[in-house]
Order: sequence, then C-alpha cells, then structure tokens
Amino acid sequence: MISAGCSCLLLRVATRCVVMLHIATQCYRFRHAFAHSDCHSSAIHGSCSYKLLHVALALTKAGRCMPVIVVANPKGGAGKSTATLVIAQTLAQLGASVTILDADPNRPIVEWRGGSSELSLDVIGDVTESSIIRVIREHRANRQFVFVDLEGTASRLVSRAITQADLVLIPLQASGVDARQASRAVALIHEEEEALNGRVIPFRVLLTRTSPIIATRIEKEIVAALKGAGLPLMRTRLNERQAYKAVFVRRLAMHELDPVQVNGLPEALTNAQQLADELVDILTVSSPDAEVTG
Repeated sequence: MISAGCSCLLLRVATRCVVMLHIATQCYRFRHAFAHSDCHSSAIHGSCSYKLLHVALALTKAGRCMPVIVVANPKGGAGKSTATLVIAQTLAQLGASVTILDADPNRPIVEWRGGSSELSLDVIGDVTESSIIRVIREHRANRQFVFVDLEGTASRLVSRAITQADLVLIPLQASGVDARQASRAVALIHEEEEALNGRVIPFRVLLTRTSPIIATRIEKEIVAALKGAGLPLMRTRLNERQAYKAVFVRRLAMHELDPVQVNGLPEALTNAQQLADELVDILTVSSPDAEVTG
C-alpha cells in the first residue's frame, strides 16, 4: 500500500514530466518549422525566430498558454484588419502556427482566406459574444499565436475578448478623431482590468497608414499627445503601402505577391517583419520597455 507522502511525491514527479514533455514538444515544433521556413536565413527573420522560441519556452515553463493578441479600436477604418493580417501572415511565414478570429462583421479576413493563398494560417469567422471566450481558449491551447480582429465598436463581444488578451493592439491613424476613439479603447481595457480584480492587460498603440519617408506635422502632434498621456506606443509604424491593400484585393499572402505588379513590396515586407519582431519582443519576459514619455 502506497503512503500519502509517497503518493504526493509520485504526483509531483508525474506533473513535472508532463511539463517537460510539453516544453520539449514546443521546442521541436518551433525548430522544425523554422528549419523548413523559406525565410529563416535573413537577419530579421532569424532574430524573430529565436524570440518566437523564447516566447514558447517562457510561457510553457510558467504554465501559461500561447499568447492572445487582441486588436481593438471602437472606430472603424483604423487599420485593425490590415494590422492583424500583416502581422499574422509574417509570423505564419516564419513557421509559427497562427489562428485569426475574425470578429469584424464585414469578415474581411475570412474573405481573404477564401482566396488562393497557400499560407498555413487558420481563420475562424463564426464567433459571437457568447462563444468568443471558449473559441479563444480552444485555439490558444493548440496554436502558438491567436489574433482576434474585433469589430469597430464598443460591445460585449469586444469586452469579453479583451479579458483573454495577453496584449491589446490599438491601431489608429494620425488624426484627432482616431486618437479620441483610441482613448475609449484604453478606457475599456482599464474597465476590464477592474472586473478582473486588477489583472494588468498590456496594450500598445500602433500608428497605421503612416508615411514611410517622413512624419507629418499632425502625426508628430498626435504622437506627442499620446506620449504626454503616458500611453505606450509601438516604435514601429504600419506604413502606407500598396502591398497591404493588395493582399486583400488578390487574397494572397505578401510573399506570394508579384513585386513587378506591386510597388514597394520589399519595403512592405521589411516593415511587416520589423513590426512582428517588435511584437515578439513585447511578449518576451526580457523585452525592452515600449516607447513612452520620459
């Protein structure tokens, strides 16, 4: 007959074995994916690949699931779907397993997935306010990244999705209207933190459709105002690029586009890689602080 003390010891050993097996599985999945990635040899992709592995190991050791990135702004047309698809495509092209939950009523990413792209990227469109939490949890248990592209309004679905976020991205264009609406998204995050007994929900503001050459005066003023309010900004901006429109029109991944037909494609790919790299930085324990006012 096994004593109670011995039973507890066996249980601890068994639990540790399960955890180590899960860590080993994550290591294998990442290394196998990156070894077969067409882009793993570039400097940016190599850096991001290492950090992706670091994220998986850090979260697994901490007993946490893979990260959920919620993309939210109560204003429509702020660039939520574009930012979601661009970053998710970049991570998927690196070999990571990625799911996008398209909760936008127009379902732009579901429509994109209906095209001929061969990129391995799962898109789920059938989510409601009653199912959103369950669907997020199901996919985060099996996928390395889960993105949630939310509708451009404040709703119960938006609130419930935010409660599951490891990071909330708030895209906004450099305009006063967008900036005011972004402040509503921040307020909503803080409301959900209160409902979660003070659990901090990290967030970053992402400027979209910016000039890749020079910042406009209005953009500089808005950035200064956001910093003055102490809001954390992504250092990388999502530039205005023809390629980001082309992925929706042609329903292809960026690396599948023809550079002869799409102007500035190499620059768009670099911009997307830098954005994904910064996102992974934020998700790592040793990530540098976001750009905030000093």
